[in-house]
Amino acid sequence: MNKSGKSKTTKNWQSNRGTRRCNVSKRENERQVLAKIKKRKMKEIIKLRKRQGYMYGSELVHFVHYEDMFVCSVCRGLYGSWKYEPEVKAFYPTRAMATGYQDCYCKKKYGHKKWPGFDFSEVVTLCYCCGQEVLLSGSRWSVWFCEDCKERVVVLNTFFQRTIIPIGRHSMMHGYHLKGQDIHDKAKIENYAANVNQLFSGIHHLDKWRKRIIRENFKLFEISKDISLVDYLVWASKIPTKLIAFQKMCEFFVKPKRKRKIPNE
Repeated sequence: MNKSGKSKTTKNWQSNRGTRRCNVSKRENERQVLAKIKKRKMKEIIKLRKRQGYMYGSELVHFVHYEDMFVCSVCRGLYGSWKYEPEVKAFYPTRAMATGYQDCYCKKKYGHKKWPGFDFSEVVTLCYCCGQEVLLSGSRWSVWFCEDCKERVVVLNTFFQRTIIPIGRHSMMHGYHLKGQDIHDKAKIENYAANVNQLFSGIHHLDKWRKRIIRENFKLFEISKDISLVDYLVWASKIPTKLIAFQKMCEFFVKPKRKRKIPNE
């Protein structure tokens, strides 16, 4: 007991409670800042694309209300309820009423019903390289990287004149296709098959890296359980650069296959 009649344990508890309140308040302010940035981005896109009547996938993701979604601490996928923001009606009237619940990869392996208008039942995902940005998903043409990481991956693949790191699911996104007049050409068929097999292998390794980088982000901020997607993005925005993640991903791809094993996978 001290002069005020309070024990040391009580004082420590009150001090910790004050710290927790301060942290909660600070995190709430950061979430509000993130929401304001998203609103401002939507206004800029609407002003830019109003005459054209359409927007790109990298822009449409800002019109997805993902504030009720979470990041899974096991499979590193996203899950939760989603809907489109009302502002999307100016471009896609039918999407304005669309809502859904996205399962993470833990539940997807047990099978799921495909949503109307989607190739895959996934509306958003995190960048497969840095894990710091939300991307639009659900299409066979969806790109797995944010603009910064995609630019680096494209430069890498262009330099080596082949797909080292895939940017999406579809083979045509990487220049791999078989023309109608080539369906009886054995050499071209074998070359196409070899390229596609290499692409599938790259997709498999990229998914392993996706889990690793998000796991590293969790570890960096001492997150041990499922976290709100918005809170995760607040933490991720404090990571100084995406270049380090890209460099690590390149190192991961050149390692022998036996060394690519992910812990707890």
